[in-house]
Amino acid sequence: MFARVLRSVPLAAGFAASLAVIGALQCSAAENALHIPEPQNMTLETADGVALACSYYKGGFVQNLKTKEVTAISGKEVVPVIMLHGWNGKRTEYDYTARVLQQFGHAVVVPDLRGHGESLTQKVGGRPVTYNRDRMGRAGVESMIYDIEAVRKFLLEKNDAQELNLEMLCVVGADFGAALAINWASVDWSRQQLPAFKQGNDVKAIVLLSPVQSFKGVTVTQALQHPVVSRSLGVLIVHGQEDSKNAKDAKAIYDRLAKYRAEPGANAKDRNARRDLLLLEPPTSLSGTQLLTPRGLTVNQDLVGYIHGRLTTKKGDYPWTARKHPLTAPDR
Repeated sequence: MFARVLRSVPLAAGFAASLAVIGALQCSAAENALHIPEPQNMTLETADGVALACSYYKGGFVQNLKTKEVTAISGKEVVPVIMLHGWNGKRTEYDYTARVLQQFGHAVVVPDLRGHGESLTQKVGGRPVTYNRDRMGRAGVESMIYDIEAVRKFLLEKNDAQELNLEMLCVVGADFGAALAINWASVDWSRQQLPAFKQGNDVKAIVLLSPVQSFKGVTVTQALQHPVVSRSLGVLIVHGQEDSKNAKDAKAIYDRLAKYRAEPGANAKDRNARRDLLLLEPPTSLSGTQLLTPRGLTVNQDLVGYIHGRLTTKKGDYPWTARKHPLTAPDR
């Protein structure tokens, strides 16, 4: 069916547009000295005491892919991206793609989720306790929301330092990490708003790589029913055509969202033209973060094109705003 064919045409077009923009950038002699910063490894502490290992790829520097020249862009135009690995995964799986996104000016944060990679300790009663991932149940998995909250807090500080625009936040998740991204998007859009202070409502797009509908008792059912998630949030779903294990869940999530977005009387082509919900099915058996490996696939390019079309070209819809809480003590 048309609704499920490989939708690489609009994404590839977005990628080409990105290349055209970069190709048009001219660097002065002084700007030629600029370079793409190396990723910064850091540790963030979650609200429940987990030492969260992360890598931060600073944005704001765009590289011409032909000349390799680098030019700076305003931090208020920088799209922040959070990338979540899957179960038994680690943040280094995203290094290649994070660097690609960084070349297009985006700021990327990739955490090792608790119990994974280097995020193996949590303070309990003032003492460090080592995680045993194999013994983590539903409660432990649900607590990973705190991991994303810690990353968001870091990005909030970078927003107020005018290094990025949190209003254009994109979250990428692979297999279980995709389910986590869906649930956190629902949390983000459920925050109570204050008259003088904006809380949340930052996620404008999510990318789901081989998403699952449930894991260790944690499901996406309720999150998919959230009014914003179900009807207007930008969603790109990717799964390999030959990946029978994950294809069923990916298509089920797509179908559940599609039924909320169908215009009365609209055909599949018209619905796809809205570009709020896209399904990409590359011809491979690879899944999760493996879809991003440069093995003749175009998923990385499609990801760049999606962010360009869904966020970068619509930056006027998401103006930068200071997000410091009104009760925060002034800097001294």
